[in-house]
Amino acid sequence: MLAIARYIISQGGFTAFYIVDTDYLHVDGQMDQDEISYFISDIVHIAEAMLDPEVSSVCLISPETLSKVVDTPSNEFLLFDDFTRNRRPFFRDCFNVFNNLMANSPDAVQDRVLFSPDEFKCRLPESSCATPYVSWACRYSLKGTDFGRQTMRDEFLKSYTYLRNRFPNHNILVVSDSLGCQHYSSLATDLQIKDLLFSKDYSPDFLGDAALTIHGDFFFWYRGGGMSVIALLSRMPYECHGPLMNETMWDKRRLTSWQGKSQEWIVLEKHQFVDDRSRETENIGLSWNGVEE
Repeated sequence: MLAIARYIISQGGFTAFYIVDTDYLHVDGQMDQDEISYFISDIVHIAEAMLDPEVSSVCLISPETLSKVVDTPSNEFLLFDDFTRNRRPFFRDCFNVFNNLMANSPDAVQDRVLFSPDEFKCRLPESSCATPYVSWACRYSLKGTDFGRQTMRDEFLKSYTYLRNRFPNHNILVVSDSLGCQHYSSLATDLQIKDLLFSKDYSPDFLGDAALTIHGDFFFWYRGGGMSVIALLSRMPYECHGPLMNETMWDKRRLTSWQGKSQEWIVLEKHQFVDDRSRETENIGLSWNGVEE
C-alpha cells in the first residue's frame, strides 16, 4: 500500500493516507486489543517515515470519520473506491497493481519509488553491527500462527551453511523480532553455530530492522516474514524462497517488473499443502555458481 502511495507521489500527486482505528473481536490464538493497538500505532509511524511529509499526510481516524471522508464530494481520487466504501480488504491486490504501475515507469521514477539505503540511514541503530554483513530474515510465531512460515531446524542449518560458504568474509545477521531472535539464537547454539549476529542486539523496532536489512550486501529469506518486502521493493541483491498468495509472477524468472539479475525469487508451494519440505530445502543455494563473495 505504501509502495503505491510512493508511486502516486512520484507522479506529482498528494497522497492522504487514512488508517481506520476501531474495536476488535478477540479470537483465541490471535492478537489481543493491546497488541492490535500497538500494531496500528506502528503502522502510522512507518507510514509517516516512508512517505514524503511535504506531499503526503497520514491520519488515524474513526470509522465515522471514514464515512465522512468517502462521502464528502471533493476533487480527490479514492483508491480502491468500492472496496473502501464496503470495508472489504484490498491488500491482496496491491502488489499486482503496483507491479504493473512500475512496469511502465522509467528507471529514474522507479528509483524514486523503491526503497534505498540512503533513506534508511537515519534509522540505523547507533551501535550497528560489524560490516560487511548479509541479512537473513527468519520468522517466528510463539502463538503458532502460520507455523509453517517459520524456518525449521534443517532449513536453518542448510541456509546458514549456504550463506557461510557464499559469503566467507561477511558477518551473517539474523533479522527477526525479539522472540524470533531469542528462538533462533537458541537454535544456533544447539547446532553449534557461534558466529551469527541478531538484529535485536542492535535495533529496537521494525524500521531499525529494515535499515539493517537494506544496508546489508545481500538479503536471504526462506518461506516467511514481512521483512522480505524491504528487499523486494529495492535494488539490493536478494535470494527469496517462498510461496505466492495473490501475487502474479511478472514472467518466468521475475516476480517483479523491476527485478534485476542479482535478485532471485524461487517459488515454493504453500506450506499448508507440503507434507515433506526436505525436497525444497535442497533448493537452497542451488542456483549459486560456487564463487565466493
